[in-house]
This record gives sequence, C-alpha cells and structure tokens, in this order.
Amino acid sequence: MKTLEEIKDDVAKGKGKASFDYLMYELFMDSEYVSVKQLMDEVAKRYAEEYATECVKASLDKAQYPKDEHGNDLEFGTMYSDHNGREYTLTPSITSPDNIVLV
Repeated sequence: MKTLEEIKDDVAKGKGKASFDYLMYELFMDSEYVSVKQLMDEVAKRYAEEYATECVKASLDKAQYPKDEHGNDLEFGTMYSDHNGREYTLTPSITSPDNIVLV
C-alpha cells in the first residue's frame, strides 16, 4: 500500500511538479490562485482508495473456507448442491465482522 507521502507526490506529479513539497512551495509563492483544499481533497480520496483496497485484500485473505458436514474445506467459486438439490456457489464473506481487517 502506498504511504500518504507517496500519494501526495503522485498528485503533485499529476500536476506536473516533482514533489508535493515543491508544489506547495510554488502555490504559496505564486500569485496564481489554486485551491489547496481541492488538492488536499484529491490526496485524501486517493489515500482512502488505497486504504480500502488493502483492507478488502486483507479481509479476503482472512475469510475462512466453510466446511462441509465432514469438516472438509469447501472451495470458493465451486458449484455445490444442498440437501434439497439446490445449486449454489460459495463466495467469501468479507462483510462478516470477524473477517474485516483494518490495515
């Protein structure tokens, strides 16, 4: 996962500057108006996206394989039939509070 500093530098490079510090220096030294708030919102949005992606990856890694009646692991994405003959595919439950990982 990228750090906040790396994301800030990525935002600055997207604006044609070498680093976030250089971008901020130019903003405050230049008479040209640029909204610092908009830049910070963009940085925060990118950081939130990175964080959410890492949390989902970690949660998927933690989601445990369900077991059949004999204690064998069932595979995610495999088609199974229940005792009534209904077919279903297993998917990991990353929404379970036990599986949510905050990195």
